Amino acid sequence: MENVRSKRRPVPQQDDVDLAIEKMRHQIKYNPLRRYWWRYLLIFIITFGVLSFFAPSWNAGGPGAVTTQIIGIAIQLAVSLMTAIFFIYVQFFAIARPRAYWLKPYETGVSFNDYRGNPQVLEMAREVVMLLKGSKDFKNMGGEVIRGLLLEGDPGVGKSYLAQCIATEAGVPFGYCSAPSLQSPFLAGGMLSIRNLYKKARKLANEYGACILFMDEIDAIAQNRQGAGGQGFGGIGAAGMFGGGGSLLINELLVQMDPPNVDDRLTTKIVRWVGLDLRRKKAERPAVLTIGATNLIQQLDPALLRPGRFDRKITVDKPDSDGRREIIEYYLDKVNHENIPIDRMVAETIGYSPVEIKYVINEAVIRAHFNGRDVITYRDLIEARDLHEVGLRQPIRNMSREDKRRIAYHETGHAVAQALLVPWENIVKLTIIRHTDALGFMQPKPKEEKHVIFREELEVKIQVSLASRAAEELFLDSGSTGFSGDLDHATSLALLICAHTGLNDHLSSATVLGLTGAAYQIEVEQLLKDQMKKVKQLLQANSDMVHALAAELLEREELLGDEVMEVVNQFPVKLTSDAKTKRNSQFGFFREPLHPVNTGVWAEPEAQQVPLAATGTDDAVAHVGPTPVNATETTFRVVKDTPEMPAAPAAPKPASDKPAADPLGSFNGTVWSNGPFWTPPAQNTAPGVATPVTPSVPEVKQPVEPPQSRQQPKEDVKPAVVEPQPPAAPPADKKAQPEDDDLDDLLPKGW
Repeated sequence: MENVRSKRRPVPQQDDVDLAIEKMRHQIKYNPLRRYWWRYLLIFIITFGVLSFFAPSWNAGGPGAVTTQIIGIAIQLAVSLMTAIFFIYVQFFAIARPRAYWLKPYETGVSFNDYRGNPQVLEMAREVVMLLKGSKDFKNMGGEVIRGLLLEGDPGVGKSYLAQCIATEAGVPFGYCSAPSLQSPFLAGGMLSIRNLYKKARKLANEYGACILFMDEIDAIAQNRQGAGGQGFGGIGAAGMFGGGGSLLINELLVQMDPPNVDDRLTTKIVRWVGLDLRRKKAERPAVLTIGATNLIQQLDPALLRPGRFDRKITVDKPDSDGRREIIEYYLDKVNHENIPIDRMVAETIGYSPVEIKYVINEAVIRAHFNGRDVITYRDLIEARDLHEVGLRQPIRNMSREDKRRIAYHETGHAVAQALLVPWENIVKLTIIRHTDALGFMQPKPKEEKHVIFREELEVKIQVSLASRAAEELFLDSGSTGFSGDLDHATSLALLICAHTGLNDHLSSATVLGLTGAAYQIEVEQLLKDQMKKVKQLLQANSDMVHALAAELLEREELLGDEVMEVVNQFPVKLTSDAKTKRNSQFGFFREPLHPVNTGVWAEPEAQQVPLAATGTDDAVAHVGPTPVNATETTFRVVKDTPEMPAAPAAPKPASDKPAADPLGSFNGTVWSNGPFWTPPAQNTAPGVATPVTPSVPEVKQPVEPPQSRQQPKEDVKPAVVEPQPPAAPPADKKAQPEDDDLDDLLPKGW
């Protein structure tokens, strides 16, 4: 075996002489006189200067004169120090200090009983309050109290209001701070402000058990550090006017929201300084809940959104119909009012935030007060709502009658198209009086909320927007510049159909592909031309209605929705097939079976029997009748109009000498009630599927048997589905149908 020790490096041997020389060399190298000679020189210069400064006083008056001179110097230094401290205080604490307001428990004056309109958000807030109240029990279970709550939502939805309610219910202090006020014009001034905020919050948390620190508009200091929000404010504005530190604020905020377990109380520091801190248990952080509010959550830094900082995120949406009802009733109970239709107010405030509802009601109180009344009415609410939505009423007193006539026909085109095409919305106001920048407007309001919109509804909106230009070209023989806003709106809707929603036979998104609107210009132009053509046909067919409404608007200058419909209802409505389809269809809704009656058949609502459409072949005529009550299958058919259909059943002759009402005169079943609503017969539709009737159903009257000359089906043969036949060709001597979207109810002869 090889000897390993023989390969070791030999150790040099030193004798006593070598060790002595090495020791002397070390002493010379590290001699204090040689190494720190400059310090001794500095001490000598300072000593010589002090002695030279005090030598004249010592020679003149001895120790007393020197003492007097020292006291004078101390006073001058103290004054200079106080001046410097004053300027530092003015710069960092007076000018650049954050605007924070500290409220003691129950000082906010609002609680969960005052928060209305969003029960889901309120339930989440109750959980936060329970965690703050029972933080000790929760910690005993092994959990940790949440440190952050981020409230996201549109302006005015009640984010800060909810934070105040949480503080009141939890019984803890509440600190309100505007995040933009933390930005300091001096370097590190914002960092000191954030540090002082949390220092005071922890002090109050130790006193009351917990504390809430609310930062409004937190996106002002917490934008993403890797984007323009973090680096674009590198010097002035975000952190300091002397350069650098673009992310100092958010870095300090991240540390303060999730600090280590450190006891930084003054008493603890003193005990540690004297060396008497003998504790062996870990330090506990005070329960400080940071609540942030923003409407730009996508711009926040990801480090701020991780668990451990903003543990929970609550999206506060605008209230739905039930929520608006609660909010309206809550604020109306605080004021004197009479004859307020709550249901109508709920329908007319779709899309309103709680703050907007509060503003409208308060503005109505102002209107009533200046009118000499101590109660508000619905008229006051209408005026307040108009002031909020369309601005101040500013009529142009010297406007010529010709300009008023042009504006009247422009707005009448909108109103007639809206009334005939959009039964799911109400017209609130039609005016040719200027409000802010608008010389006139037609204001619609939805009857109910819509969260999903179909293509047909978008096309209707496009037609209503284009109706102003259609009315100008039909009845004024030219267009006006007032159409620019309507054209922008119609083009945006058409681009939405063609490029972004796949509603025009496209299965690709322009947003993902990075395409601009110019790539869809030809397709958008064709869609707009088609809709313009359809709305022109509608307005031309109802030209009498347009002329009458324009004359009434020109005379009175402003009409409410009910007054507009009074004029519309004076004329029989003539609808194109496209208008009938869009007006009478329920887009995207399945037609549920109708309510059963004692006869064992499904009946139409309110005992309105719809005439049945004929289907079948030339040999036999089959009718799809009402489906029995206990049938296992129900089939509904979509009925469309064609020129070859049989005539509709005649309406009952009115008692007066007025012309018969149009069978489609009922507007959504409520406004136009000139005749019963009926469904015209259809052709080329799939026949219904007959289903057997169970024995428990009462006997149903069978349809009239066909003549004996026709072939009867056998009893043991199951009912077969009859294939529809194509429509018969028109006679040779009959004039060809027009290529345009035909009018079912054309204008009368001799028009």
